[in-house]
Amino acid sequence: MHQEQYALLLKRIEETRRARHDLRQHLTLIQSYLDNGDKDALKEYVHAYGQSIPESVGIFIYCKNYAIDTIARFYLSQAEDEGIQVNVSLPLPKQLPIPEPDVCILLGNLLENALTACREMTSSKNRYIKICGLFTPPHTLSFTVDNSFQQQQLFVQNDSPFSASANYDHPGLGLGLSSVQSTAARFKGTAKFETTETEFRASVFLFGKDNPSDEAIPQ
Repeated sequence: MHQEQYALLLKRIEETRRARHDLRQHLTLIQSYLDNGDKDALKEYVHAYGQSIPESVGIFIYCKNYAIDTIARFYLSQAEDEGIQVNVSLPLPKQLPIPEPDVCILLGNLLENALTACREMTSSKNRYIKICGLFTPPHTLSFTVDNSFQQQQLFVQNDSPFSASANYDHPGLGLGLSSVQSTAARFKGTAKFETTETEFRASVFLFGKDNPSDEAIPQ
């Protein structure tokens, strides 16, 4: 995921935070109407407020960590709009052992890769993205992303992803997934990529900075 895309996501996060702040102001005013027993003014205000809420605003939350939730919804909402089946399990805490910018760019790259692979399939049937994230106290963070794809789109050599597509600056090398590998290495973890004829699977383990350098890496 490019830096400008991450900047756009941060902008959306800030916009939503402002909306939450505004909501508290609305609730304060509603409480004031209730305290004063002004039911007519309350009904009128609630009606006007309801009309002002965009229909596209949803309440479903994938993850307690706000940045990760925003990243997931950014990509997975596109997938669902395009008829791609989505399965999500992100029981992550609000605070992560890895800096949010690193985690968001890593996860954005994984999901962008999965979405692109599904879009490039010649058949629109049986397209899916499955994502699972797990925090293991005190410092371990892991992600797996499985997606449907066509074998000719990508191949893996020595755990490194190579693409048959020409949409990269370096022929053959997938920049997004290479970025995932680099991030995993910086946090003393691993990034593994596996393929079958119909599925691509990415498995990433990251370790927080306070973790001992000799901690065993899951196989």
